[in-house]
Amino acid sequence: MSVTAAPGSRFELTYDLEPFRAGLIEACGYGDLTYGGMEVGLMTDALLAFTIPGVVLAVWQLDRPVLTCIALAGENPDDWLADLDALGVWLAKDQGCTKLRCHGRPGWARALRKWGYRAQSLQVGKEI
Repeated sequence: MSVTAAPGSRFELTYDLEPFRAGLIEACGYGDLTYGGMEVGLMTDALLAFTIPGVVLAVWQLDRPVLTCIALAGENPDDWLADLDALGVWLAKDQGCTKLRCHGRPGWARALRKWGYRAQSLQVGKEI
């Protein structure tokens, strides 16, 4: 993917996951991608990460026609969810995608509902 920044957005492209390490490790507990896998994905351009520095980090994966936000780490989502949706829509269109998805815990479905997102699947798991 060749992207530099989202025009007019508070988000900026980053390759530094470290400030959000703890939140990403927690988020990864609900998916198949590890923190180390995200670092490799950023280095190989398989993933993109955007941040509002010190506030939130969003990691995106492109699998046309779908752009998926695979991890979010941040505080006070009411302060940045509108910006995250605008970034996702812009990035998806820029990359020729027709669908935008977010992976996350059930609370994200409620939080994103006002921007037209609906729960499409459920993933369950347990520690062994």
